[in-house]
Amino acid sequence: MTSELTSFNIADLLDSEAAIQEYLSQVLAEGDADEIIRAQSHVQAARLRTTDG
Repeated sequence: MTSELTSFNIADLLDSEAAIQEYLSQVLAEGDADEIIRAQSHVQAARLRTTDG
């Protein structure tokens, strides 16, 4: 039996400014520079979706 994986995109879950702020707060608390850079990209994508939608 095989399982099918679904794609995951964190930007899909960042559907409000409050969600974005909480996500950034968690990422910044960890302090991983690479993750902070990725988070900026995720937030940008999320904001584009919420303003276009």
